[in-house]
Amino acid sequence: DLARWLVTNQPISLAINAPRPLGFKLGQELFEKTAQVVYTVGSTNDPKAPPALTCQARPQEAEVFGEFPPRKSLDLYTKYPVVVPSSTPAYDSSYQAEYLKSLTSADLEGAGGDLDEARAAIDAVQDGAVRGYCVELMNYLSNATETNPKRGFGSDRTAIWGLQRPPLLDGCLTSIRCDDNVSYDDLLPVFLPFYATNARDQVELSVDSNDQGLLAALKGIEADKSVAIKIEHSDEHAKRMVDVASHYYNVINVSAGGLNEFPMAGQFISLYFPLGHIKSTMVDDEDFIDHFKKSAKWLRVR
Repeated sequence: DLARWLVTNQPISLAINAPRPLGFKLGQELFEKTAQVVYTVGSTNDPKAPPALTCQARPQEAEVFGEFPPRKSLDLYTKYPVVVPSSTPAYDSSYQAEYLKSLTSADLEGAGGDLDEARAAIDAVQDGAVRGYCVELMNYLSNATETNPKRGFGSDRTAIWGLQRPPLLDGCLTSIRCDDNVSYDDLLPVFLPFYATNARDQVELSVDSNDQGLLAALKGIEADKSVAIKIEHSDEHAKRMVDVASHYYNVINVSAGGLNEFPMAGQFISLYFPLGHIKSTMVDDEDFIDHFKKSAKWLRVR
């Protein structure tokens, strides 16, 4: 269907035109089931909300814009997705290990009992720099999603923007593959942003049956109670990813030995999570705001 085609081919933008309020219902369904960066909702029956005839964005008015290849093949085309507005130097910047080693789970920011799960997961990391990086990722997520979505400040249309979950499309998961030499420290920076947010039920771990250390570590933080963990060899996983390719939004292969560097949190999160904006062609469209801000698509820390 249309949503699955949009996920597979990943055009940057999508315009939805229909009579109000039908356009809200259609727009929400497509917004939640896909991962475009720019969505524009117009109407065909209200002169105050003209049809969306273009699919452009005004970053200067908080209409976040970006270029994302199809998620499964992102690393074939780019190191990180390009997001506008963003800091250009951030794309080639990284955290110093000495700084990261100074952080512990006591430095986690934000409130909520479920931070205890993130804290336990982080405390199980052995390497100090990796542990600190996980703290930095969690603090970024807490800050970025404390108010999510955020409202733009356009002069003649109405936008909301922010980090989003992967598409809420039936069977559209992210598979994180760990071969037999991948450690818990290698895995957690990739896994934690799913585990600690409302995207938890959209991730699946594939772990080699010989990797008993990793399986024990995951059981130690009780991840096995809330996340699907498939125990399989790499050839079994590869075959499954071909046989049911349409059921997976992304396939992430975790490298043994972990990250070569610690990129800025925003760039790292953009590798795995959609972001961008959705807007109405009507100025000060409070009905639009009230409808779309409640969407389950917006990313939240658990």
